[in-house]
Amino acid sequence: MVFKISGLKKSINYLEDTIKKMAKELEGEHSISNDILFDSQFIKKYTNFISWDEMLDKSSFQIKSQEDFDKIQDEDEWSIYVDNNTKFNNWGEMINMGEKEFFSKLGFDKSDF
Repeated sequence: MVFKISGLKKSINYLEDTIKKMAKELEGEHSISNDILFDSQFIKKYTNFISWDEMLDKSSFQIKSQEDFDKIQDEDEWSIYVDNNTKFNNWGEMINMGEKEFFSKLGFDKSDF
């Protein structure tokens, strides 16, 4: 028995175009907010807090916006705070683990990037 399928070539071309479009949208740099990168599961596992907001609130820094955080995240005092209140020695280690776990949840290995 032979089946004739019509429109298959058109469907394949549509899928190829869609995949190319999606790949193009993924090019370049993208940002992930800290409260997504460091979700409550991550925070509870690696810190003395239950949420990213609590970690910020309990610090001695006045952080009310992303701009406020951007100003302090490169300071030594922030890394000391991370060292004293998490399982990480510094902010860089925390970021690396956050990225690793975030991409792992999406089914990727961070080393793929």
